[in-house]
Amino acid sequence: GAADSAKEKAQEAKGAAEQKASELKGKADGAVDAAKGKAQEVKGAAEQKGAELKGKAEGAVDSAKGKAYEAKGAAEQKGAELKGKAEGAVDQAKGKVQEAKGAAEQKGSELKDKAQGAVDAAKGAAAGAVAAVSQKGQELKGK
Repeated sequence: GAADSAKEKAQEAKGAAEQKASELKGKADGAVDAAKGKAQEVKGAAEQKGAELKGKAEGAVDSAKGKAYEAKGAAEQKGAELKGKAEGAVDQAKGKVQEAKGAAEQKGSELKDKAQGAVDAAKGAAAGAVAAVSQKGQELKGK
């Protein structure tokens, strides 16, 4: 009877152990599933965040490109303005040179006329002196 009793106890113990093992396996499976689920959530959240960040980054790039275009446009406009101003200044300078040249030519011609007058006056004076000398010479000869 003792052997049978020991057998039964062993069976019970075996059954209890199997039940316990099955419970633990169930818990472990549950934990694995929970962990898998969590991993999926985290992955999904990370992908969404990644997409948001990518969107933001692309937005920032587009914004920077836009700003660069604006800056380029402004620089080109400024360049055109400065070029216009510079050309205007060159034209003005050319005009001043022409004016100065014209004034110098006019002045030159005035001076030339004055010089010519002085030459004529000197010639006249010289002729007068020659005439006076020759008249004086005639007078002296006559005496």
